[in-house]
Amino acid sequence: MSMGLPILSSSRGPMMEVLGENENCYFDPENLIDIMNRIKHFYNNPDLRMRISNRSYLKSTHFSWEQTSNETFKFLVK
Repeated sequence: MSMGLPILSSSRGPMMEVLGENENCYFDPENLIDIMNRIKHFYNNPDLRMRISNRSYLKSTHFSWEQTSNETFKFLVK
């Protein structure tokens, strides 16, 4: 995400919470036809790849290792 690359992902958790509402970037991991169709659609649509890349990059700016470690330790203390 932080490299600005387009991401295709499973529609299962926690990926949807991490990636957010990106159109057409999710596939059913148990459906090979869906995976194949998403890859083809992604490959054939450079504008879609660019939109998803931009959204993913912007979303990545809300994450940091420091914040993640602080929240993890707070959770463990509880």
